[in-house]
Amino acid sequence: MEKEQARKIGSLALQQEKLDRLQRVALFEQAAMQISASFQTIALYASMPTEVPTHRLIELLLKEGKTIVLPKLVHGHMQFGTISSLQDVQAGVWGILEPRTNTPFPVQQIDLAFVPGVAFDRKLHRVGHGKGYYDSIIFHVAHRIGVCWKEQVMSDDIAVEAHDVEMTQLLIV
Repeated sequence: MEKEQARKIGSLALQQEKLDRLQRVALFEQAAMQISASFQTIALYASMPTEVPTHRLIELLLKEGKTIVLPKLVHGHMQFGTISSLQDVQAGVWGILEPRTNTPFPVQQIDLAFVPGVAFDRKLHRVGHGKGYYDSIIFHVAHRIGVCWKEQVMSDDIAVEAHDVEMTQLLIV
């Protein structure tokens, strides 16, 4: 195969993959909006480049009048803080966007949480980055939805430990 032909084929494949991901994200946003409709206070995460994007979802939910809280690390412990727009965030630990406010939001008042992870299994187990931040706090929330790319769902069961918190649902993008 000639290089020019290989470039064209490779370029088209990359464009198709990008379109596929954009369509999957749009479907995720629709599903998340439908799920969120009956809840008022929603915990989300400000997505990192490798995670399912949430910035547009945050804006959509804020427009719906929802109370949005994002995680923040304070002295090595996770807490949540309220935002009223994406202007209310700043880069925190590891460059992850987090609320500017230092006032913790009571976790027990969160109705629904969308939780990122590195890997999930079909039994709703989640693996994060290994620090246990989410597990230490998210068990207070009754409705915990793991959010991941389809490539992050393991075919094998993930080993669990006593402190691991199971999701109540997965949104696979």
